[in-house]
Amino acid sequence: MPDPLTPDQRAAVDAMLASALTPINERLDRGAEKMGGLTDSLAELRDELKRNTGTTEEVRALLDLGKGGLRVLGVLGAAVKWIGGMATGFLALYALVHALKTGSPPKP
Repeated sequence: MPDPLTPDQRAAVDAMLASALTPINERLDRGAEKMGGLTDSLAELRDELKRNTGTTEEVRALLDLGKGGLRVLGVLGAAVKWIGGMATGFLALYALVHALKTGSPPKP
């Protein structure tokens, strides 16, 4: 099918389309620049998140270690409390036996 427009008309239409597309192309270019900046920011955030994740894992390990240490201290405290009670009972029994044999309490 032959072109219904004359070369001058075709040139005018092409110029009109080019002038109409220029602002659209400019907006698209600005949008592409913003997306590039966002991509860079996203990469920086991803790197920072990796560093923070490593630090968080170290802190968790230290907290777990501290929690385990507190459990050990709790068990030792219970053992010391039990031994202290036994020693107190033994010393009371010793003082009673000594007082019954000698008639006076043991000397400190």
